[in-house]
Amino acid sequence: MTSDEYRMVRRLRAAKLTVHQIARKMGRCTTTISSAIKALGLPTDLRHDPNAKVPDADPKDAFAVRLFRLWADKALSMSDIAREMGLTHHQLHRAAKKYGLPHRLRQMAHLRDEPDEVTPEESDASAESLELSPYVQARIRELRIGYHDKVAS
Repeated sequence: MTSDEYRMVRRLRAAKLTVHQIARKMGRCTTTISSAIKALGLPTDLRHDPNAKVPDADPKDAFAVRLFRLWADKALSMSDIAREMGLTHHQLHRAAKKYGLPHRLRQMAHLRDEPDEVTPEESDASAESLELSPYVQARIRELRIGYHDKVAS
């Protein structure tokens, strides 16, 4: 793509056009436009605004207050919120749409926590305790002695 085309993609994306709309307008395939959007560092998902705030809930609506409080906690996944509210995933989506809650990116709760640092001693001890199958041991020996040289001769 030319620099003029990149500028056009930036301008059209700023106007909130979808990838398909931009591709149609420019006569390019959607893959090319998606790649250009990523290369320009533009948002790939127009539904998600990372700065969107959760609106205030009606204090008389206990369900809404609880939902809004959980929704504002970015550490919770959609599944966590649904479980906490006693809802199915689909019911949670309908409630979020009803109350006008902003779109959330998919999060995996088990990947959020930073793993503990592993010391070199722990790593060595872990590797030493591995029991390799006879096949793997033979394969390692073959690689060490230059298996490919052996086969070639």
